[in-house]
This record gives sequence, structure tokens and C-alpha cells, in this order.
Amino acid sequence: MSLGSALRNRDFVPPTLQITAMMDMFTIIVFFLLFSYSDRPDEIDLEKTIDLPVSSAERDYDNVLKVFVSSEAVKIDEQLVAEIRQGRVMGYDPEKPKESGIYKALLKIREKEIRENQMQELGTSKNDKVEAEQEDKPKMAQVLFFCDRTVPFKAINTVMKTIGMAGYPNMQFAVTGEY
Repeated sequence: MSLGSALRNRDFVPPTLQITAMMDMFTIIVFFLLFSYSDRPDEIDLEKTIDLPVSSAERDYDNVLKVFVSSEAVKIDEQLVAEIRQGRVMGYDPEKPKESGIYKALLKIREKEIRENQMQELGTSKNDKVEAEQEDKPKMAQVLFFCDRTVPFKAINTVMKTIGMAGYPNMQFAVTGEY
């Protein structure tokens, strides 16, 4: 007996579709989109000396460290930490990068964040004290990097390396929106 004749003699069974599983997935996706969608974009005041590149990607930034690099200065959250002259970061020694103003300012901010996180974790519950003490590494903060497109790469690279050494390895470049 051949296999072909057995398949031909079978009764036709119409295919069925399990719609309940698909509805569950649809509901999960709808709720995820509703809760993750933000109706207000972050508005950040830019300095007139910074000309950002253009992009069409979008992302929300709530609690991020903002670093501004213009052709004249480096600012961290509107605080001047270094000057840029002729494409070089002033006060930065490649042999001793941890002595630069950028590194020291970032280290102060990082230490403040660590203290605030520890206080917040310890204040939540007494049972969480053990977990807070076991956590050696603080949460990695995000840096939003505003950089003028006319700044030379050497200066950008210097600032980015210093930011990474200070404990902020997660950086993203800010760009102007293309609509």
C-alpha cells in the first residue's frame, strides 16, 4: 500500500484557528503600548553655540546626565567644567586624565548619585538593607551627549573617554529631529 492512496482516502477536516491565544497576545501588546507611550517629548534648551546633527529617531530621556560640548566649552548640566581652544580641551593632560576638571566634576556627580541611591534603597524597607549592602555596583547612569558638529573629533574623543572613566559608559549623542 502506498502512502499516496491513504492520504487521498482521508476525510477533509477544515482548518481551525485558535483565536483566544491571539487575543491574549493582542491585549498584552495594546497594554504595553499604552503604558510605554509618552505623549510629551522632552524639551531641552540648547545653547545657541551648539549645532546638532539631524536624525529621525526618537527616544525619551527623563533622568540623564547632560553633557554639552560646543566649540568653546564643555558643560555638564549647564556647569562649565572645561574650555575648548583650537580644538583641544584645556586642562586635560592625556598622561593624567583623572586630574582634569571634567573628570572631577563627573566624579562628584557620580558620588552624589551613589549616595542618593543608597539612601533611597535603605529608606524603602529594613528588609532591603541586606540587598542594598550586597549590591556593590551602582546602577549605570545614562549620558546624553550634546555635541556641536563643528567640534573636532579629538576633543569629542577626549571628553567621551573621560566620561567613561568617571563611571558613565552608557552614552548617546543628541541630534535635532528630522520631520
